[in-house]
Amino acid sequence: MKLHVCAAVLFAVASPAFAQLAGPRLNSLFGDDKRGETLTASTAPPTQVGSVYVIGGKQLENTGYSSAIDALSQLPGVFVQRTNAFGRADANIRGFGSNGQQIAVMVDGRPEKMALYGCTVTQTLPLNNVERIEVVEGPASALYGSGSIGGAVNIVTRGARSPFEGDVDLSYGSYGTQRERVRVGAVNGSNDFFAAAERLTSTGYTNNSAYEGNDYTVEYGRKLGDSGSVRLRNKFYSGTQDNTAPVDKPAASPTWFDYRRGALDLSGAYESGDITYSGRIFNGYGHHSFSDGWLSDDKTYGALFTGVWKSDGGAFAKLGAEHYWLEATRLGASAGAWAKQEYAAYTDGQLPVGNFLLVNGALRFTGDKTNSPVWMPTAGVAVKPYNQLELYTTASRGLRFPQIFELYSFPISNADLKPETVWGYEAGARYSPAEKVSLHAAAWMSEGNNLIQFAGGKFNNAGDFLFRGVQGDAKVKLTDELSLNGAYTFLDPGVKTTGRPGHTATGGLLFDDGDWGVSAECLYAGKYFGGEAFSN
Repeated sequence: MKLHVCAAVLFAVASPAFAQLAGPRLNSLFGDDKRGETLTASTAPPTQVGSVYVIGGKQLENTGYSSAIDALSQLPGVFVQRTNAFGRADANIRGFGSNGQQIAVMVDGRPEKMALYGCTVTQTLPLNNVERIEVVEGPASALYGSGSIGGAVNIVTRGARSPFEGDVDLSYGSYGTQRERVRVGAVNGSNDFFAAAERLTSTGYTNNSAYEGNDYTVEYGRKLGDSGSVRLRNKFYSGTQDNTAPVDKPAASPTWFDYRRGALDLSGAYESGDITYSGRIFNGYGHHSFSDGWLSDDKTYGALFTGVWKSDGGAFAKLGAEHYWLEATRLGASAGAWAKQEYAAYTDGQLPVGNFLLVNGALRFTGDKTNSPVWMPTAGVAVKPYNQLELYTTASRGLRFPQIFELYSFPISNADLKPETVWGYEAGARYSPAEKVSLHAAAWMSEGNNLIQFAGGKFNNAGDFLFRGVQGDAKVKLTDELSLNGAYTFLDPGVKTTGRPGHTATGGLLFDDGDWGVSAECLYAGKYFGGEAFSN
């Protein structure tokens, strides 16, 4: 039996420790260099210039992370904000986050957003069927649409791999924390099936911090001859999270959030020569009730279609179209119903020149119910002077349309809001001075306007803003069993300091000889404020 030991040191949040009973061991922080596979779930180019990271499946199993977003905390440029040891964990990428509204979060290329708020309810994304997580940092609206002004996260799920497979995972820890996970799958000729169920509960490490989450996923796939395939996925999550009040301001009575969220997704693909056609239709839905009397339903209907041409030499071209219809209903007091739509057409491609130059770019034409269509471009160039060194630079424009809650559904809403827009620029280098050493460094700047913030009694566009920073990461494989990794990020958000740490540093160690393993991680955050600079 393989022994698993995992320790996590967090200077901001104390998480209950798990004792693992089964499952594979963490491999490495950033995984193998899979940039040639990044965002393969029908969303992006086969390669992408810039800061792109892949967290592999073996790293995600039984590490103590409670959600896919929580697993991003060791990446440079990323800061994960937690409201509790379990429950919500929102990624802030290079100063952009806003509870997930400024980050594109996808599951197999399907946008994972709540129609009312345009945010991601991250606790609905556990790791019970995740193959890998792909992260692109920097404005990426040309490729991923509205809401990706900070970057994009794509969670790629796993399916059945053998005639029959199954596993049971039981974990337990302090504060009454326990997790039960069951997975089963099968492949029979042209058909495959996979299902996973997980239950996570905890009484919490402080007063009013209990959590209960239940997640179920089922998918069925079928090959249609040698060239086609279809896949049907269904997911449902139900959970309750108690809301921890600040220590110096205890709540008069317990508060809680109750979430019910799901998605039904049908996709298909067909290959004809060098061209692959793919399409997807989906319905995401949710029902939320809170202790303060809040009650709401939301639905998102989406359709995505693409055509991709690839050459044997690595060149490719892609055309795509998307349409989303979003509905939100507030029940009970102050009841109301609202809807909006977003649409886009885009193209992207890349051209390698020998083994030393790669050029790629994309252009998106996008609009919504309340705003005129706009163009979103991106471009990148990478050069390789010699095998151990890669230099690159990128420029891209990002955009986020105002969401229903900002426009209509509250007294503080503002129907005159303009989209948030940003231009992002990055220059970086990757260097491997030795076979088992990899280094990466980047400097970047994001300059934009119309940042949406609450001010003057309602939502308003807050004017111009400028975020600048540098980041670096390193991985060293000391032996076949022992590896070290670390990362550092400096962020200058100007006066927009709320929830944006100026310094973050992470480090990790892994020892794994195949029979047993030990891993440890640490995180430091500095200059982390709860208000804007130069304000009261």
